Amino acid sequence: MNDGYEFYKKAVSLDKSGYYEEAAREYWTAVLFHNNSPDFLIQDAFLAFMTCYKNLGDIAGGYVYVAKQYAIRGHPDQALLYLGQALQYDAGYAAAKTLKAELTNAKDDDSGGTMMEQVLTLVERGTKYFSDKQWSQAEKVFQEACDISEGQVYLPCTHAIYCRTNFLKWGYLGKQYYEDMETIERITKAERDAFRTSDTSWMRHTSVHPHMMLGYLVPPELQIISSESSTVTEERFAAQKRGISVGQKYNHSGIRHTKYKKDEKIKVAFIGAGFNSKAVLYLSHDMFRFFDHDKFEVHVFSLCDPDNELFIEKAMNGVDWRQRVKDNVDYFWDVKYLQGDHIELGKFIYGKGIHILIDWDGFAREGLRTEGIFPLRSAPIQILHQEFLGTTGSPFIDYIFTDERVSPMKDSHLYSEKFIYMPDHFFSKGHAVQAEILPPSIEYKPRDSVYEYVIGTGSPQENMCGADISMMPNKVAPEFVFCNVHKFLKYNPETLNTWLEVLQRTPGSILCLLKNPPQGVQNLRKYVSDYEGANDVVKSHLNDRIYFLEWEASPFNHQRRNGDLCNVVLDTFPYNGHTTTMDALYAGVPVVTRSDLRHMSARVTTSANIVLGVDDLNGYGLRGYADIAVKLGTDEGYYNSIRRRLVDTALMTEPAMHPFWDVKNYVKNFQIGLEMVWRRYIEDELPSSHIRISDRHYLDDEGNTTAIFGEEYAYIDRDEL
Repeated sequence: MNDGYEFYKKAVSLDKSGYYEEAAREYWTAVLFHNNSPDFLIQDAFLAFMTCYKNLGDIAGGYVYVAKQYAIRGHPDQALLYLGQALQYDAGYAAAKTLKAELTNAKDDDSGGTMMEQVLTLVERGTKYFSDKQWSQAEKVFQEACDISEGQVYLPCTHAIYCRTNFLKWGYLGKQYYEDMETIERITKAERDAFRTSDTSWMRHTSVHPHMMLGYLVPPELQIISSESSTVTEERFAAQKRGISVGQKYNHSGIRHTKYKKDEKIKVAFIGAGFNSKAVLYLSHDMFRFFDHDKFEVHVFSLCDPDNELFIEKAMNGVDWRQRVKDNVDYFWDVKYLQGDHIELGKFIYGKGIHILIDWDGFAREGLRTEGIFPLRSAPIQILHQEFLGTTGSPFIDYIFTDERVSPMKDSHLYSEKFIYMPDHFFSKGHAVQAEILPPSIEYKPRDSVYEYVIGTGSPQENMCGADISMMPNKVAPEFVFCNVHKFLKYNPETLNTWLEVLQRTPGSILCLLKNPPQGVQNLRKYVSDYEGANDVVKSHLNDRIYFLEWEASPFNHQRRNGDLCNVVLDTFPYNGHTTTMDALYAGVPVVTRSDLRHMSARVTTSANIVLGVDDLNGYGLRGYADIAVKLGTDEGYYNSIRRRLVDTALMTEPAMHPFWDVKNYVKNFQIGLEMVWRRYIEDELPSSHIRISDRHYLDDEGNTTAIFGEEYAYIDRDEL
């Protein structure tokens, strides 16, 4: 059976001779007859096909060619998507407009623009609103574009959904939200079927961005689809065309640097756009204080600007996390000037002889992401750590730092990376060693003012979510305060319904939320009113028991507000609190979470509660989650015992810090993971199995923390567990 390789070889020959039009036809035939050929990659043939059209100066024509092929085969939806690509390159491309009209029977509007031109104009306008976080305006424009295309141009449809989640436009009792989740699932699966050409090969990425996907109430299998599609970037193919040899897909040995010497330091580098006042640096900048510089040479490649000096002075209380990192690493490279050129950035990193490159972005921070360099294989080993809590879906990221509770082995098929299991919680967090973060106490400091809340004073009952007593139901202080200080993006109807049930079952309780963004408050209150009417609970006056906090710019004040304002935090799902959970736990505030979901982003609090010895706060299903919250709110003795346990873990210093808060020991275990993956590499082992780091001997005979390399690790074969 012809598997397409003969067509591919012929195309390569024509391509080299400059017969681009003829080569393109042969490349396309090779795509059609690939049949899982081991001799060439289907995405290479497709990208070579498009490069031929690029060389002809007719990229839009390449997309129209593909659109015609789909149309001939009876797939108009896929044809329309490729026509959309063509019109993005050239909005006036006649052949694309003609075929579009044939497929949709679209007529020019009064201004002479086709339907696709209208869609593209609206998407451009919506994107501007989106960039400014004007969610309501962006949603309206994106939805108009979606409606004009009758849902056949997916991107504005999915962007409209994302905007709606940001300001809680869920419809009556969440009807719109659940329809939106069905749309997300349908579109993602349709694009997988249309654009995925093999297990790890895509013609283009899906319309749902991986970071958007974290917050959606959809099956976790969709996460890897979205992530995997996004890792197939044009930079990889551009690098190959320019002869950059550091981007071989699987052959790690082919990209070895120099022969490794046993006494050579391991050169480890962190790269990201969060080396300023971002959450990842808040949690992790203390790591750099404890690296063993006799074993490691530590580099940072920063793709962001430093914070404004006035911001550092006013909002950060004079604390500059970026400078702290600079003071504790061997080399800090400010490479923001290379942000738009992944090839040059990859070459720069490669030139430093980095052994292990650690991604601190993943799919966070749209527009500043660094994954474009990972296909270049700028370092032999590449690892994801902390910031993006999901799989990259990438063949170019070898490992992910996680733990056995967040990423159970039975769910390894949801990840493209191999696991490096940390012995305790996989998050780095420096709360216990940062002077700016005050340790919690069982006793609340008296209020400085009867009339005004002052950070660091008063109990949650006294502070009343920062409200005035006159705003309280019956002008009586609450008996119990439930909190959540996440963005509305992390909310969904199931979560809010459960919170409302908890309020009803906990007499005298209130719910304290963060006003983020402010335009979502009205929608939330409307939803609550509808909920009351539909469930015959009008007498509960639930809206009168929900209060909103303003945003607090200082991360230190934000953390302290947890202890001042919250008796219990009610977690979100499937997108947990991450930094906010760490803040609450270090303030001694119990966090109730739901533990039956499989998304990585949904299991962070579950793992934290287990390590801290409060796993009875982990609920299974909506009923279990609600029952735990109600018990905390109605059983004073139980609540006090949980709170005391949490405070004790934060204050623990003898014989050592509690392992959850001990960043120094965290770094020891982290380094063991790095040593293990590097040892595996120099012994010519591919990253084909998982690694578990053990910390069983947490104290040595003299009471010192220890983690012994050589005894404290294990390889885990995929089929072993």
